[in-house]
Amino acid sequence: MRGIPKPLPLTVNFKIHSIIKDEIVKGSLPQKYAKRLGFILDGIEGESIYSTMVRNNVAFKTVQKWRIRWESSVSELITFCDHGVSINQPRIMKYLKNIGHT
Repeated sequence: MRGIPKPLPLTVNFKIHSIIKDEIVKGSLPQKYAKRLGFILDGIEGESIYSTMVRNNVAFKTVQKWRIRWESSVSELITFCDHGVSINQPRIMKYLKNIGHT
């Protein structure tokens, strides 16, 4: 086997996945947030770090860093959604923008 094994897709639930996808498609986010969320969305959809890196012309470590930050902080957001806490789009976007700033 060559290289490293393909990582499993990133953790998410359907609601969060669709909100991230909608925000990226709308194009209303500042570029830095859209790019970071794009790295995360690619991981959610099972794309490798390498292919995301090549398509976005960024370093491997950049994609890896944002995916690790996502995995380390998303459990709280998923718990809110799974327990029926009202999670609206602005609240999720505020949370997503703060990933990595804690």
